[in-house]
Amino acid sequence: MAFVPSGQDSNLNGAVNILSTVTGTITWQSNNQVFTHDVTAQVLNIGEYAFNGCTGITEVSFPETLRSINWNAFDGCTNLTSVTIPVSVTTIGTQAFAFCDNLSTVIWNARRVGEPYQRHEFDPGRDGIWTGSPIKFIIIGEEVESIGNHVFDSYYYGNNYNGIERIISKAINPPVIQYYSLPFYGCTISVPVQSLQAYRSAANWSFFFINAIGDTNNDDKVNIDDVTSLIDIMLSENTSDNINADVDGDGTINISDLTTLIDKLLNEH
Repeated sequence: MAFVPSGQDSNLNGAVNILSTVTGTITWQSNNQVFTHDVTAQVLNIGEYAFNGCTGITEVSFPETLRSINWNAFDGCTNLTSVTIPVSVTTIGTQAFAFCDNLSTVIWNARRVGEPYQRHEFDPGRDGIWTGSPIKFIIIGEEVESIGNHVFDSYYYGNNYNGIERIISKAINPPVIQYYSLPFYGCTISVPVQSLQAYRSAANWSFFFINAIGDTNNDDKVNIDDVTSLIDIMLSENTSDNINADVDGDGTINISDLTTLIDKLLNEH
């Protein structure tokens, strides 16, 4: 079942939680008699233009039942700051999150998503999922297996590829990507330390600088030396230079990263 509210609803403000099921009543007429029936259905799709122009939305939660987000569904949600795509999603339409002026973080958990669904021949200058949205931080989830061509090919209207500041992939096995799946060539991507060589040798990942999550001293290992290095980074005035220090992948470097790194080392021994 598709979830299709009225677009530009001024009553939608703050965090929006899309439920996994909706209930309603079906009414029909037969032989001059009116019948009604209560129904409950899973929410599988977000309809095109569903939340288009809803400027009051700051965050949105999707159910794990969701399969598709149609084109322009959240286009123009200018106060949306981050979005998490659930594991279950397999299709996202063009400009689904276009021109979200404050959208800086994408947590991508979708296991398998192909090229953006479009109504006409794909034009990356117009039809990116994130066109015009200033994304700076991408987290690729543990269960991601493949990312379709042009999924993050979105930086043409006033934005450029250099806008990306940080990419973290938590997937142990390198997801299958195409040439334009993540067109941020030369960008540094942090991955699990046990997967360093797998990423460095996997198709289309060789265009990136691959480092290990938690490898704060850049020696391709994660050990007690990185704890010392992380403390030094935290005590310094600038923590933005070492993306591997963001061990918990929340976009900031703080005491939480230190405890996460220590727990990680303790669990490995």
